[in-house]
Amino acid sequence: MKGLKAQIWKIPMTACWVATAVSYPVLATDAPKIEVLQEAKYESTGNSIQQFSTSLALKESDKARPLILTFTNGPEGKQKFQWVRVFLSDRPMAPSKTGQPTQPSGRMIVNENSFGKQDSVDVNLTGFVRGGTTIAVQGAGFKGASLGWKITSPPAGALAVTDVSPKIARGGGTMNITGSGFSANKNDDTVYFEQTKARVTSATTTSIQIEVPTVPTNMRPGDHLLTVVVNGVKSPAFKVTAVGPPEISGIVPMGGPCGTEITINGKNFSEVASENTVYFGKCKGTVNSSTPTSITVTVPQFPELDGFPAYQMPTHIQLTVTVGSAPTKAESSFVSANQVMKE
Repeated sequence: MKGLKAQIWKIPMTACWVATAVSYPVLATDAPKIEVLQEAKYESTGNSIQQFSTSLALKESDKARPLILTFTNGPEGKQKFQWVRVFLSDRPMAPSKTGQPTQPSGRMIVNENSFGKQDSVDVNLTGFVRGGTTIAVQGAGFKGASLGWKITSPPAGALAVTDVSPKIARGGGTMNITGSGFSANKNDDTVYFEQTKARVTSATTTSIQIEVPTVPTNMRPGDHLLTVVVNGVKSPAFKVTAVGPPEISGIVPMGGPCGTEITINGKNFSEVASENTVYFGKCKGTVNSSTPTSITVTVPQFPELDGFPAYQMPTHIQLTVTVGSAPTKAESSFVSANQVMKE
């Protein structure tokens, strides 16, 4: 088919995909009309792990539009795959020197747990599609199992979520949802993480600010499908990851003078260094780098501690880590040994 390139591999040689693909433009019949830009359906003819890759056939003008990629496991009542993984890559899959297909690479957008009890999964592709983008699918199912996908673009002004900030939903913190079709009356907007409702604090027609449900008290950690409902109309889902408050498991070294670089170990930190704030008592440290499980920070100069000059150290002080606007459990004790003596 013109404009659509596909490669089919099989693991082992007894298994393969049968694929049909439709290039754009096709209009869905539902109202409001949603344009289907590309779609494909795969059907298993074997009982083993199989792979399929397709180069997206989108116009340059399409790539700047809101794009929703929807996967349906067992479309039209057909048998479902037992598990599916989907990758988004900037280059097509190629066979290895042994003749076997290479392991899919790139960003995993669907995993074995994405479907859960649902038959369909929506992935927001807005801003992620570039020239040469390939969808690589890997899965296992019995003969006759079917998996379908389609890329759609909602009409201008239609209800859709296009982005969230911050990228990680931190329980108890705030999150800003960007999109279209929202109500400026916050009472008309309802935001869900799966079935868990979030509190909407403010809204415009293109932005909603919410308070993220607490984790794990009201919402489990992990991936969630976020949806916005406006006056009974539900948006396509937007995948987000929820984490609990930051926690400290250890500090190396446990003490030192100002200027010492220490490593704070724990969990639920931000990999964006500027989103982490570390306080030594009331004094703010300088965060140098971070990962979700560690932060490196420089101990600040302490002008005084509880009214006493800093040169009377060593002293135990409270070390606290906060991430964004989320509440924290990340508190520990640090020994400051300021070696600067006053004359």
